[in-house]
Amino acid sequence: MKWWNTAIIYQIYLRSFNNDFMGVIDKIPYLKNVLKIDAIWFNPFFPDGNRDGGYDVKNYYSINPLFGTLNNFKLMSQKLKENDIKIIIDIPFSHTSNQHPWFLDSIARKNNKENWYIWKDKKNIVNNWKSEFEESPWTYNSSRDQYYYHYYYKEQPALNIQNQYVQNEIYKIINFWHIMGVNGIRLDAISNYIVDPEFKPNMHSSYNLENQLNTKNTIQFIKNLSNNVKKNISEDLLLIGEQHPYFTRKEQEQEYLTSLDKIMNFNLAYTNKLDTEIISNKIINKSKDMICFINNHDVVRNRYGENNPLIAKLMATLLLSLNETKIIYYGQEIGMFNGKNYGFDKIGRDTARSPMQWYNDMSKYKINKKWIPLDDNYKIRNVEDQLENENSILQWYIKLIELSKKLQGHIFDLKFDENILKFKRNGEDNNIYLFILNFSNKEIYNQDCALILKPYSSYIILNESIMLQSI
Repeated sequence: MKWWNTAIIYQIYLRSFNNDFMGVIDKIPYLKNVLKIDAIWFNPFFPDGNRDGGYDVKNYYSINPLFGTLNNFKLMSQKLKENDIKIIIDIPFSHTSNQHPWFLDSIARKNNKENWYIWKDKKNIVNNWKSEFEESPWTYNSSRDQYYYHYYYKEQPALNIQNQYVQNEIYKIINFWHIMGVNGIRLDAISNYIVDPEFKPNMHSSYNLENQLNTKNTIQFIKNLSNNVKKNISEDLLLIGEQHPYFTRKEQEQEYLTSLDKIMNFNLAYTNKLDTEIISNKIINKSKDMICFINNHDVVRNRYGENNPLIAKLMATLLLSLNETKIIYYGQEIGMFNGKNYGFDKIGRDTARSPMQWYNDMSKYKINKKWIPLDDNYKIRNVEDQLENENSILQWYIKLIELSKKLQGHIFDLKFDENILKFKRNGEDNNIYLFILNFSNKEIYNQDCALILKPYSSYIILNESIMLQSI
């Protein structure tokens, strides 16, 4: 079995976690000895155009000076390897910054970069194609006297991945970071990789975007990319695909899964409702070969009401009892609230990117004044205090992570009603663990175990005795 199949991955938004690579090194004892995670997923740390939180890359082979240098990265990589923590990095290949030298060369039609991006004359642009963030996906460039395509911000022109030279460059970038000590690549926004080469209008522009997203050419390229990486770089390099959460059909997800090691399961992150039927059908029954998570850099925190510590623990139990790869977003383990939105990101995602709350004393923090401020609730939810509190959210995460490493096989005997979710997992030494989760705000008597289940509580039963309970 590959290392990633049961891994617990900790996602770090570098600027917010502990400033930079050296800050990560400082926190290795916490990651290794307290949480005992298996891998770190780093959001992009490349030089960027300061438009989309690192996802508008200016140089795929370098480091944003905010985070350090390549030598700092090498040192961090070495330290993490010494502590058996794998490194996964996030690379947005579907687009670059409009400040990337490739784009500037493409504008000028020089250095063989003329067709590295998607350019059209005004008469040939497709009018019913959509942009995620802008009114139109086509922006005029006066220097080239043409329009370029972008699915996201106009500062993020789409690479023409149909171009063989662009494909070759993607392989070079992946190989470069593998040599630098990276164990896995998260392929950001794979649904966007290759648009319809004939530039046909979308038939159902508001519902499918079938000629922009998840095209046959994209699915074939993902297959080719995976085969190339596994054959020529390393078969042990984890490849994760981030497909579009709304516009990717089930059959397309399955095609991605046949090529990649993992893709993202967005259902737990996008459900936003404590509904046992939805959780059973869309999360537990769909988790095989997918990565499950509650929060990330694009999804605001506390959607399930985790400001309530009981609900934060309940969701932790659900996530960490699943039989597939799991991601914990930094701060989730202490129940961090949403931060304030200071307008750095116009679609409101910065509320989920506020600084990690390590201490209850402001004087201990070193936060860049140009970044999102520390949220006021750092005195209420922080690592320092929760390590000392046996009943804290953090201590519950620590217990669940330890238990999850003993679990084996898939969930079975899954049962649910309007309020209660129950299932079993096999463990070491032929143990069978029974999980009972109460998603309601009331006490409920459970006849199977003769238990009065407290509101928003979770219980783990071993040999008919309560092994762990979140209350």
